[in-house]
Amino acid sequence: MAERSEVLAHIAVEAGNLARQMRATATIVVEKGNLNFATSADIASEELIRNRLAVAFPDIPFVGEESIKDGAVPSTAFVVDPIDGTTNFAQGGDDWGVSIGLLENGEPTAGVIYIPSREQLLRCGEGRTLLNDQRVDLSNIAHAAQPRLALCGQEALTKRADRGEQRWLLELLADYSYVLASASAVVDIMTVAQARTAGMVALTSFSWDVLAGAAAITQAGGFVRTLKGEPVDWSVATTGALVMGSAAFVLDIANRAEDFTQR
Repeated sequence: MAERSEVLAHIAVEAGNLARQMRATATIVVEKGNLNFATSADIASEELIRNRLAVAFPDIPFVGEESIKDGAVPSTAFVVDPIDGTTNFAQGGDDWGVSIGLLENGEPTAGVIYIPSREQLLRCGEGRTLLNDQRVDLSNIAHAAQPRLALCGQEALTKRADRGEQRWLLELLADYSYVLASASAVVDIMTVAQARTAGMVALTSFSWDVLAGAAAITQAGGFVRTLKGEPVDWSVATTGALVMGSAAFVLDIANRAEDFTQR
């Protein structure tokens, strides 16, 4: 495993432990919308990550959820979510984590996800992915008769303006035997790496939520695409609806989307 991913792992663990220590006294400092806010722990975690990255990799720009000024993401940058699942974090839940992804020439190339409550560390670089130092391989996972999926951004389901798209999504969910919805993209991505789910469908997402996971899933032999099977545009902060997981899972979602558009 490349030294770079080890450095990122140490930073993610340090930031996650800081957030965990601050949880009892953390306060909401930024209101972004309904159940969307940042706490003092989010700010402190992001500052720690930014400072550590600036020392280790001074030439690489930094994009953080709590400090981004506009919707553009440089073609090469660290893209960071200091606490993904802030609502769970603030309510005392376990489903939250730290995400540090590296975008190089417009493609995710390295990343780390750390879930402090479970001591789970997913990291990737140089073409391979490790979960707690065990190799993750999604390249030969077949599509089960009743596969399981993780659903992220489920609150967006009822907000879809296109009622036909709503029906398509509901039909999709009805065909899966188990749907996990943790309200944290990094936790959902972890279930894909563990092969607990065949893949994740994100109905809405931002680059800091999913870029590290996209690097990890891809380097483990999986795929990341839009719901229609197209490449994800990483140059914007709002990455929208996407799917990641085994090849069979991603292909199934793309085929379903194509069938829907032809109805």
